[in-house]
Amino acid sequence: LGGGFFWRLSFRMGLADVTLTDLEGQIRTAMSGDAAVRLAVIKAAKGFPPLPAKALRGDTVHDQLAAHARAALALPRIARVEGGELVVSKIFEWYMTDFGTSPVQWIERVAPGAVPTNLPVRFEPFDWSLNGTCP
Repeated sequence: LGGGFFWRLSFRMGLADVTLTDLEGQIRTAMSGDAAVRLAVIKAAKGFPPLPAKALRGDTVHDQLAAHARAALALPRIARVEGGELVVSKIFEWYMTDFGTSPVQWIERVAPGAVPTNLPVRFEPFDWSLNGTCP
């Protein structure tokens, strides 16, 4: 399938055939304005944070996303200080329009004090290797 799994294979949902890319887009559109969804609705690569431990619920989704974002920001592959720089995931670069012009400002708003705000930012190369396999 060569990387096309998310957009080539479709699954029947109701009366429509939907790919995982379609489903991801629908969720992001429904959650427009909450960039934390970029850290929760993810693909199966090691460069992403793990999935939330519990299913997202309509009545608590924004609180759940905020908590998940704070937990993700504690992961070195998402944000860390290294050699006088703040190294952040490529996710922040790819979705700059969602996170705003500075990942530091978004991180400071979501998780105050989680990262230094006065360091230059470098985007980490992304790890596309699979985060696990099914037995």
